[in-house]
Amino acid sequence: MIKPQLLIIITSLILATSLAQLSFPITKVQRKQEGSRFLQSLSVVNQYNNVYMLTILVGKSQTQMNVQLDTGSYVLWFASQSCSGCEGHYPNRYNCKASDGCVLSGTADEQAFGDGTDISGTIGQVPVQFADGTKINNQYFLYVTTGKDIVSGQEDGIFGLGTIDVYNQNGKYQNWVNILYNNKVISANQFSLYLDNAGNNQQTTNSKLMLGSLDKQYLASNATINTIPVTAQDQWTISASKVSFGDKVLSSSAVNVLIDSGTSFMALPKSILSSVKSIMSDQYQMTYDSNNGGFFGPCKYRLPTFSFYMTDINNNQVIYTLEPEFYSLYDSTQNQCAFIVSEEKDLIILGDVFIMKYLPTFQYSPYLFISLAQSITQPNSIPFLPSPPPNNTSFPLWAKIVIPVVGCIIIAAVIFYFYSRSKNRRLAKQQQQQQQQPQFQQQQYQYQQNPQNPAFIVQTGQYQQNMYQGQQYQQGYQAQQYYK
Repeated sequence: MIKPQLLIIITSLILATSLAQLSFPITKVQRKQEGSRFLQSLSVVNQYNNVYMLTILVGKSQTQMNVQLDTGSYVLWFASQSCSGCEGHYPNRYNCKASDGCVLSGTADEQAFGDGTDISGTIGQVPVQFADGTKINNQYFLYVTTGKDIVSGQEDGIFGLGTIDVYNQNGKYQNWVNILYNNKVISANQFSLYLDNAGNNQQTTNSKLMLGSLDKQYLASNATINTIPVTAQDQWTISASKVSFGDKVLSSSAVNVLIDSGTSFMALPKSILSSVKSIMSDQYQMTYDSNNGGFFGPCKYRLPTFSFYMTDINNNQVIYTLEPEFYSLYDSTQNQCAFIVSEEKDLIILGDVFIMKYLPTFQYSPYLFISLAQSITQPNSIPFLPSPPPNNTSFPLWAKIVIPVVGCIIIAAVIFYFYSRSKNRRLAKQQQQQQQQPQFQQQQYQYQQNPQNPAFIVQTGQYQQNMYQGQQYQQGYQAQQYYK
């Protein structure tokens, strides 16, 4: 079962002043087949749509490290060969030593991740080289010596692509992309991510990290590029004015959205996730599995589409839709679907499933912006039924129990009311007849004394008494008169 990796970094220590004064010389290793071109595009390994990794060479020994690209953090880190608690994780390790160009500062740091992973180690600097030969001679990194509750794939560490570099503050406000730009290695202070769809059982190298410029061959033919302002200086967050799930509005007030390549799927605030749970349970019979962080069940009816309403820098409203073919996993052998989503406090996190459809460009200067445009990546092929299921969202489980009970109580009350009313009428009628009996007897005596009278018509209450030639009959009548 694939678990999401929600990689939200919490940084606790700031680098000492002496370390912050170090410079960042750039070296360009020339290769015959490459000439003197700028670094622009690097291949990225896609492992089962779960982790997207960049291969870098560390130290003078050029130790190969496959690090996960993470726009949700801003730290480069990898594990030491003697890392305690890292057993079974991080296949490639690094041995930091002076002869390899690695210098440790003595400043400790600890990182906590959203998937439960905790790591700690020492801040250092080391040469880092990219695939085209471009090298940063003094790249800051965290040399991890202890790990706890680690959740990982085949990555050896993380290459942070966040907005700032906490190891390089004191007014410099640079990360490794800034360093490349300031040293004229890339033409613009930005990077873009194209993520391909490898499926659940494949590994590819078709994804790209584009530095300094956007290669439009990875955009859909009808794609429009919209630039969205960033709402926070410390992370790549933009604002969504409304969020819907099918025809259900999940949020009509502004909520921050983190575009995070370190998260495989997505995360939603508790209030929004609660509404999604109700829809998935009542309408699609898929309950939330808190142990695995998602919905699991048979692939039957097509799940709803997410819609995120945003406003670009030109004040145009843009709606970004995310269909179930992008955010769902499909197991064809058992015809089972999975919709992985975790709970976040007050933030929406849109991970790789969103970035696959909308290629983002992250711009550092002159202002922090994120540009989004639809990519050429194709969604998963899932044999959903086109017809939607019966809409039972207005009758949740509690209503299905309460409504029949209340109905039975109402019916019983109505029956009891009419029964009591009928009983009271019969009692009143009997009392009335008992009161009228002496009057009837007197009228009968008068008739017997004068039998030649053609008729006595006695009307009283609800009964009429007609006496003629010694014969009596009664019929119902409503009056209060006496005729002779």
